[in-house]
Amino acid sequence: MVRNQNYRFWHAVTPCMSGSIALALPTFLCFRLRLDFGTTTCLYLIIVVLLSLQGSYLDVIREVIVLARSETVRYNILIRTELAADLSQVMGDRVQLQQRLMNLVVKSIDAMKDVDGTRELIINSRRAENDKLLISVSDTGVGLAPQQADQIFNAFFTTKLHGTGMGLSISRSIIESHSGRLWAIDDSPRGASFCLTLPTDAGAHK
Repeated sequence: MVRNQNYRFWHAVTPCMSGSIALALPTFLCFRLRLDFGTTTCLYLIIVVLLSLQGSYLDVIREVIVLARSETVRYNILIRTELAADLSQVMGDRVQLQQRLMNLVVKSIDAMKDVDGTRELIINSRRAENDKLLISVSDTGVGLAPQQADQIFNAFFTTKLHGTGMGLSISRSIIESHSGRLWAIDDSPRGASFCLTLPTDAGAHK
C-alpha cells in the first residue's frame, strides 16, 4: 500500500518540476528511496522523474545525454552537440520521443565500442522544410554497409549476436506515428548517422 501511494505521488508531482531540479534528484533518490522502498522502487521513481517532465525538445536531448553519460565515459566517447535554440515546440508524446532518441544514442555508442581512434557522438538539430525539426545522431563507429541503411529498420533484422532486431523497427513506427520520418545514412569513410524529422507547432499553424 505504501509503495502504491508513492507511485501516485511521484506521478502527480514530477510534471511540475523543472529540468534542473530533476537532474539533481536521481542521486538523492538512489540514496534515500532504496533504503525505504528497495532498489526496484528507486529505479522506477528515477525513470518517472526523468521521463515525465514537461519542456522543450532541448530538454529532452539534454536528459538523454545525462542518461547515456555513464556509457560514454566507460567507452571514452566524446559528446558534442550542435543544437538550434530558436525552433518551435515539437508536437508529440515526450516520453515516447525521448525513449526513441535514447535508442538511437545507444545504437551509436554500440557502434563505437570496439573501434580505434577518436570516438565521437554528435547530436545536431536544425530547422527542416515545412518548419519541421531535424535531429541527427552521428558517430565515428563501424558505419553501415550500403544495403543495411534501410534493412536495419526491418523487424527482426539485427547485426548483433544477441540482438532482437526490434528497437529500430519500433523507433521508426513511433516516429512515423508522430508524422515524422526516421532514416540512417553511412558516413564514409567512418561512422553513420541516424536522422529524424518531427513536426512543430509552427508548421501545424500554417
